[in-house]
Amino acid sequence: RNLFARLQMGVSLNPAELRNAMDGPLRYSIDSTARLHTFFHTCKISKDRYKHLDYAGHAYAIAAYQGDHDIKAPDLRHMITEYGTDRGLEVLSLSKKVDDALTVLEEMNGVLGHSITQKWIFVDVSWLIMQYQNEGKPLDVSRLARKFIAFETLRRAYNSKPEKLLSDGDHPDVSDVLSKHLYDYINAFRVQGGLKVNLKTRNKALRMFMK
Repeated sequence: RNLFARLQMGVSLNPAELRNAMDGPLRYSIDSTARLHTFFHTCKISKDRYKHLDYAGHAYAIAAYQGDHDIKAPDLRHMITEYGTDRGLEVLSLSKKVDDALTVLEEMNGVLGHSITQKWIFVDVSWLIMQYQNEGKPLDVSRLARKFIAFETLRRAYNSKPEKLLSDGDHPDVSDVLSKHLYDYINAFRVQGGLKVNLKTRNKALRMFMK
């Protein structure tokens, strides 16, 4: 009804709304996660225009591709068609990976005052959690949250002036080793966040800060 009304008013559909109109097991799995997982019940991410579905779709793309593909809107549409009815078991496996990661992310987000609302932060932290879970590493959510707060504080401090991270003496609050990673993260965050090269750059930097 929402889509039909919007079309009648001449409002173009956004990528998440277009994906929601597609068919296939992966689309239904993404929709179930967006509607039913408690992360989306407690987060402060807007529900307007299928935004929860959009975030969930990006989490599935990270689980499916592990940063080896771009995850822009056309790539997410292709992913939904790629995982057809013949790949139902793989869809169930992806669903479990995403749900397990979001369960940890929900707890972490609670410690952070539900401050995770930006899409690429959501994607980057979700991927990091999936990697830790795949590697069998124990996850101390409070410790993860503390390290993330420290990282975010630095990211925000240098977001408008990342060049200072490359100058000796201009970044007394971050080591020389981490300063280059933070510089790379900020630049990979600014534009084209869904490109695989930027996903991998941010992941490498975040792992350095969170290890």
